[in-house]
Amino acid sequence: MESFGNDVQATLDAAESGEAPNSQYMEVTWQSYWNDSLLSLSIRVLGWTSDLIDYAVYHYDFETGQRPDNLGLLDRFHVDEGDFIAALRRGAARQFDSHYAPWGTGGLSPEDENYGGIAIDLAALRAWTVAEENFSLDLAMFCPNGVGPFPAFQPVASIAGGSGWYYEPVLVEPGPGDWADGGPQSEDAFVSAWLTDDGVSVSFSKSQSRDFPDSETYRRAYGFAYDTEYPVAGCYGDYQDIFVSASGQDFCPYVFLLTTDGTVEYIDIFGGLWHGCLCSGGPLYGFRDIVGFESGVYEDGFGGGYETVYAVDKNGRKYDMPACITAQGNAMPSYAAGKWCANVYHSVASGASYEGVYYLSIHENGLVEINDVIVSIDAPLQIAGYCTYLGTTELGMVYQFGLYSGDQLREGTFALDLYNTDYGEMTITPISGVNLFDAPGGGYGFRFFDVDGRTIEISADVATRAHRRIEEREAIPVRLSHVVLNSPDLNRTRDWYERHLGFRLSDTLSSHRVGEVMHFMRISDQHHSMALAKGPHTSLHHISFEMRGLDEYMRGSGRVLRAGHRKIWGPGRHMAGDNTFTYFLDPHGNTVEYTTELELLDEDTWHPHVYDFSEPEVSDQWGTANPMNELVAKESFNDPDRGCFVAPPV
Repeated sequence: MESFGNDVQATLDAAESGEAPNSQYMEVTWQSYWNDSLLSLSIRVLGWTSDLIDYAVYHYDFETGQRPDNLGLLDRFHVDEGDFIAALRRGAARQFDSHYAPWGTGGLSPEDENYGGIAIDLAALRAWTVAEENFSLDLAMFCPNGVGPFPAFQPVASIAGGSGWYYEPVLVEPGPGDWADGGPQSEDAFVSAWLTDDGVSVSFSKSQSRDFPDSETYRRAYGFAYDTEYPVAGCYGDYQDIFVSASGQDFCPYVFLLTTDGTVEYIDIFGGLWHGCLCSGGPLYGFRDIVGFESGVYEDGFGGGYETVYAVDKNGRKYDMPACITAQGNAMPSYAAGKWCANVYHSVASGASYEGVYYLSIHENGLVEINDVIVSIDAPLQIAGYCTYLGTTELGMVYQFGLYSGDQLREGTFALDLYNTDYGEMTITPISGVNLFDAPGGGYGFRFFDVDGRTIEISADVATRAHRRIEEREAIPVRLSHVVLNSPDLNRTRDWYERHLGFRLSDTLSSHRVGEVMHFMRISDQHHSMALAKGPHTSLHHISFEMRGLDEYMRGSGRVLRAGHRKIWGPGRHMAGDNTFTYFLDPHGNTVEYTTELELLDEDTWHPHVYDFSEPEVSDQWGTANPMNELVAKESFNDPDRGCFVAPPV
């Protein structure tokens, strides 16, 4: 005997009589997951009038009688929020790739004459799928099952349907990947690449062999450093093998990635390095059943040819991959093609401002035209040229450009975010080189390298951003207080900043056992705006944010702790600078400090002190912080700065 509730029975009766059902759902199914006292339900619903499937999740803890939020769920299963979001993004990308990477659309083939336009449109949909806007812990729907991967439901772009996307089930696997202990690697000449826990990394070794291209020639051209690991952004696939090889008339190395589904992704190494964003180009759509790669020569039929790389499928058929990369790279997605307009207000040093209007035309063949009009004087500046697709990150589709205004070339890289194009909006984020839209701030500046190889930028006449006043008891930083840099040669770096940039020494930390370990440097009456710490390599030590006052400093520290971030030292008050301190690790492992009441000096009478940091009150006058020791100090060594300039030998 079947028994139904009143609402269900009324719906069934209406459906049988041909009347409109009283419920919008034809079918509701669910899966339950028990973890001790926690019940999690994933609910799947199917509508009456279409095949649209929707999902919901529900959590209830029978021990506490409460519904935990998503952060509480992650804490319960000891999953880091950053690891979870990264895994969720990988899962969404892989779900998209499972639909389109092998087949593209309409049986897309690598030999299709319209390959470039179709492939770049698919790349745009994939960029939408992994876009930052799609990933919020508060909105995430997932069901931890206590062991291994767990299901989640995430928006995934689609070529079908009116919405252009659907919620789809994805598999989330936080934590170490398949290659945490080392994975397959490949090399060509002086270029090496290997699979890592996070995706892919690239490095370069010095080589002047007659059998290979001279690495120094390319190092000077592209600015890489030897024996330095360069991680690649935007690697979301499940990879089983890697292949490095060059193509073209010159030495242009690519990384090719073979996924466990037999599809292919690629990375333009020199293109990414030169333009400030080494990232994956994503799948080469239409490549399927691939089992390996091999280098070869493509003959053009006229006695010429060029080096290339072939993907080989299970039947032994070969496909020229660089030809497909070029076709896709020289195209713009149809979603971006058309005319766009933006009004931007620019400030100048005098406090005045002016309005600029940018008219942007994007063509599917990669041509971009910009008319910059100053409204008050109707003065247009016209620039035009071509863009080339490099890859995708959560910021959007990464394009390098070379645009001309007369004979003046403007080069750089931007990310194209098409997330809101359905609402007539598009976001362009500058990454490197010239900012085509001269973002508010104006001014001028230049960059150079310090003695440790860091990139330093000097700017002037930059407008001050308007901001509201931070109110009493608000746990929000007021401004950047100072930065501290690690240097393997402390006094050499101090001398350089004093001689070339006019910094002055305020105080020094030292001890009888290890000697000088930190110099506090100033450029105003603030005790220090920069400090130099003795470290094993060139890297960031920490950045410090100034809070409104003591109460706000404590509230801010508490807010970070409640958010689940790790405190490594504090709260306390330093002797050098007389400022408060609490140090945390951000999701990427960088050390961040909250501080307030940094000392202001009388520069006419001030004389630098040398403090013995082995004395507890030097590190913390209050005595409230955990003791400073080598383990705490090592938390701020951080990884070596990647891409530091290394001067060639004279």
